[in-house]
Amino acid sequence: MLREIRKCEDGHSVDLTTDDSGRIVLVECWFLDEKPNRSDGPAFVLRDENTAFITLEEWWRSGVVHRLDGPAIIEYDPINGALVVETWYANGMFCRSDGPCVVERCPETGAVLYEEWRDNGVESRADGPAIIYRDEKSNILREEWWKGGKSISVRNLGPIPPTYSRSSSKNFGRLNIVAS
Repeated sequence: MLREIRKCEDGHSVDLTTDDSGRIVLVECWFLDEKPNRSDGPAFVLRDENTAFITLEEWWRSGVVHRLDGPAIIEYDPINGALVVETWYANGMFCRSDGPCVVERCPETGAVLYEEWRDNGVESRADGPAIIYRDEKSNILREEWWKGGKSISVRNLGPIPPTYSRSSSKNFGRLNIVAS
């Protein structure tokens, strides 16, 4: 792998890691004043070395994960490039007013497997369950009602496979780990 740091005219620096041929950028990290930062796209992009598919995109502003016009963290399947996880953040906190702030999908079918609503960073939803688990056919397996970060009730409708887990930001901070 080859690594190069480029300085941009606007003050940003871009840390690029390419494959051995130098043709495929595997890791792209944007910084401003040594903090992850980019206003016109993801500050962190990770590609699979074998397929060259993008596997992770993270939007950061001034050192915190942040995006107002879409999910701030997006994961894709490295095998087929399918959208797998979307996580919405604003100013470093889970935040989305018009839907769930975490959505996980089956990479083979695209079916939504997991949804999580949050308000001010804590599990909460006024008009339905704040956490929903589904199987690959979109059948609901479990619903959890939360208000202000406190569990109100749970409804189990089927067994949840052991591979399911509450996502709650599996990737938050990966940029700092990779970039340091």
